Amino acid sequence: MRRAALVCATTLICADSALAAAQASEAAAKAGAEAGNKSPRVGKFAGNIYSGEYFSKSVYYDNINAFWTGYNMQSYLYAQDCLTQSTLFLDQFHNWQLTAVRYKSMFQLSDLFFTVAGQSANESWYNCYLFYYDISTAYTKKFEKFNDFGDIYLSFIFNMLQNSLSIKGQTENMIKSYAKHDTVAFTRSLGSILRSILDFNMYKTTAASLQESVTTQAFLGQSMLPETPKWERQAALQEKIAYSRAKVDALVAESSLGWED
Repeated sequence: MRRAALVCATTLICADSALAAAQASEAAAKAGAEAGNKSPRVGKFAGNIYSGEYFSKSVYYDNINAFWTGYNMQSYLYAQDCLTQSTLFLDQFHNWQLTAVRYKSMFQLSDLFFTVAGQSANESWYNCYLFYYDISTAYTKKFEKFNDFGDIYLSFIFNMLQNSLSIKGQTENMIKSYAKHDTVAFTRSLGSILRSILDFNMYKTTAASLQESVTTQAFLGQSMLPETPKWERQAALQEKIAYSRAKVDALVAESSLGWED
């Protein structure tokens, strides 16, 4: 009887010890995971886009692209084309450095400068100007609806109320990203906050939307698209481009000059 009691007590003690060890191991694993989440994030280092790396591979591009996404630039015409062509143009700086070190004839450098870089620069400023034209037109039409400063101030307050949840969430993301040194996530949240704060409509429209349920896009900090549909703005812009080309062709014809000249 005593032997059975001794065996039972020993078994209970072993079971308690095993349970305590398992709990201690789980607590240590949880503490390690939390420490890992709070530890700084080691990412890219800023390099020289001429002698060190391509712009498209650099931390500068990562941050610009993150801001582009956070601000929801895709809602404007030629925004992605502007970013893509500008990236191709800036990549030519490092390409020039690599070619200058290893070139066998001056023709390689001249072809790179006049053909490759020249074409990228031309496509860059053209698409970026069209992007600037669309975004400036969208904001100009938006603010033409305000009568005075009182309308702007009241609309700003209503907009802050509407986007308060998304601004709070993105601000918390910025704090966490700053603690981890995650500049990409920090810049993306910054762009989202700026879009939520700066892009607001007339207070009558905003007040009506406060009664509606919050969409996933609004909760994530992505503001509403411009009031005029994208396809309609695209058609209007293409019409302006066609008109400008016709005027230039007419001026060339009047001056008796050809494109070949």
